[in-house]
Amino acid sequence: YLFPNAFHTAKRVRTETGISNYAVSISFAAVELAKRIFSDLSQQRVLIIGAGEMAELALQNLKSHGVADVMVTNRTYTNAENLAEKFAGTAIQFEQLENRLCEADIIISSTGARHFVLTQSMVRKCLKNRRGRAMFFIDIAVPRDIEPEINDLPGAYCYDIDDLQNVVQKNQEERIRQAEQANRILEDEIARVQDWFLTRSAVPTIRKIRNEFEHISQAELEKTLLRLSHLSDKDRELVTSLVHRITQKILHKPTINMKVLSKEEDRSLQLQVLLDVFSEKEGNNKLLDEKKPNLKLVRGAKS
Repeated sequence: YLFPNAFHTAKRVRTETGISNYAVSISFAAVELAKRIFSDLSQQRVLIIGAGEMAELALQNLKSHGVADVMVTNRTYTNAENLAEKFAGTAIQFEQLENRLCEADIIISSTGARHFVLTQSMVRKCLKNRRGRAMFFIDIAVPRDIEPEINDLPGAYCYDIDDLQNVVQKNQEERIRQAEQANRILEDEIARVQDWFLTRSAVPTIRKIRNEFEHISQAELEKTLLRLSHLSDKDRELVTSLVHRITQKILHKPTINMKVLSKEEDRSLQLQVLLDVFSEKEGNNKLLDEKKPNLKLVRGAKS
């Protein structure tokens, strides 16, 4: 019960909350912004400028969202080759950047350059050649790699590290709200598990009482069938089935009530009383014997 319930709880959290839909890292935020411009990332070509950790994380998240066509460039070409090979992409020489830029739909730049790697004039030329196809730029470098004025060009969308951090902050706030909903789901499921554990405490009592009833009904059935030896096999089956159904119907309500009873604070006491009431052996009622008044003491008190 516990393992299926754990999977069920995890599924409820995923489906009933949006906790996994809000990026809380810069690289995930970059992907989220890209999806606002391009609904299907798998159809877009990506250009990564730089081969450091941030560039790799951004590329990893883009690949996980369906991006297949990747180009990587870096001042040190071997670093570009290594990153491109890791994600089944193509490495290009840094000197070819301006010529190959126009091929890319999504451009993510993260270098250590002290000046702009991409300028407004470079992008303006690309947009003319692309005939209205948008270009999306993410600048995760400090200082900036991409000239901010690129954002003024029609068809160009440029975001920098500050924009990404704003997305992350808003998503963190939303995640907190979603986490509160997730906690309510967890509390609900924990209560279910606790009820299950409490109900399990009644199982031995239920089993003993049911066994007692079934033993008695079976014994009486066998006695009765011996006296009704003239019955056909079919009639004997009908009588047997009748006794079985009556026994099950008699036990149905008590079984449900015992499960409810198992959640009460004094459940041990009440379940023991039930065992004593249905005990087969006389004088074996432990709890009833303990509660029985001492008649000698009562008589002595009256005299």
